[in-house]
Amino acid sequence: MAELRLIVLHYHLLPGGVTSVIRDSLVALDRHGGWDSIRAKLLIGSRGAVKAFLRQLDDSLSGRLKAEVEIVPALAYRSRGWPSRSRFEADVGELSRQLEEACHRHRAQLLWAHNPTLGKNPAVTAALNRLVQQQPGLRVLFHLHDFAECGRPANLEALRRCYPGGGLEAIYPSGPA
Repeated sequence: MAELRLIVLHYHLLPGGVTSVIRDSLVALDRHGGWDSIRAKLLIGSRGAVKAFLRQLDDSLSGRLKAEVEIVPALAYRSRGWPSRSRFEADVGELSRQLEEACHRHRAQLLWAHNPTLGKNPAVTAALNRLVQQQPGLRVLFHLHDFAECGRPANLEALRRCYPGGGLEAIYPSGPA
């Protein structure tokens, strides 16, 4: 069934639940996806535990899936707000551009974003929302398995108040189905 090219996006690859979800999802694609080959580019915000993740992943694969990691610092957790709406919008625009370029460079058929609405970095949420609106032909999967609304009030507040006087109105990006 030819080749699948995808980008997987998350804040980090540190040990834990979301990293297990990413790893297990890639292993499932490798073993049961039906493609002759799969090229996965992981866009991650920080370097921590990347080598260990790739080792664990490689040990579980059948050989059809090849994964590479690219560090995009703007995807990392961000605990502080932006000094102004204009600075926030500029950072969102730059991150959206970086994601679009990565999709083109990798010739990605799918951008698979894990927990982009969690509130760990509001610019990630906004950049993906912008990307969906500006690139309607891009297939994007929002894999939401943790929610800011579920016991994480500080995360929800970070999304709603990420710069003085405001924040995101649309937390859950939408685009054409």
